[in-house]
Amino acid sequence: MIKYTEPWGFSKMETYKACKKKFYYQYIEKRKEGSEGNAAMERGGKIHETIEAYLQGWITSMPEAQVDPVWQPRLDELKAKPLFTSEQAIGLDNKWKPLKNWFQEGTWVRAKMDADYFEEQTVGVVDFKTGKFRVPSDEQIELYAIIGISKHPTATKARAEYWFLDMDDAYTKEYTAEYLAARRKYYEEFANKLYTTEVWPEEPSRECKWCPFSKSKGGPCKF
Repeated sequence: MIKYTEPWGFSKMETYKACKKKFYYQYIEKRKEGSEGNAAMERGGKIHETIEAYLQGWITSMPEAQVDPVWQPRLDELKAKPLFTSEQAIGLDNKWKPLKNWFQEGTWVRAKMDADYFEEQTVGVVDFKTGKFRVPSDEQIELYAIIGISKHPTATKARAEYWFLDMDDAYTKEYTAEYLAARRKYYEEFANKLYTTEVWPEEPSRECKWCPFSKSKGGPCKF
């Protein structure tokens, strides 16, 4: 019986909930997922890199072929926000206390938000999305909001946003600090379940056809 002992984050949470065997292959055995990549994912990765470079000031403009010009003034407004950071790697301990870096001993959960800021007692977190508009994961954006408030404990509320770069659209949710404090328990219970798991069974679903570990992809799974 094998237990997982490393820090968790939203992607690991999502994988665990979808299929424990996939989690085992990906995060315990650390098998490569080369066949899972595709053109859409590669394009999304390049766009994220371009936006990061712009927000960090490494470039002064963005190729229109990658990012619609309508987003540039919005990105300018975003990076002018107080205490703005972009692509900051954040690690917290199991008391939700931010650590100096996410490789520090005692790191329990990790997150890397596309952008965040703190303005007028409000934490703002932004995640950039490419492709079609789709109802996003409330768990991802909620977890980011909890982590954002952990960085700024005097905040009274959090504003979490998904920016759909190809659609000129956004999805926004606002939370009170009290609500997010209460929601910590949900994620703590997930982490406890993750860290006490000893058996990693296959959980076949329609997602199997896209899984790089599936039998059809030449992977080790029997499904």
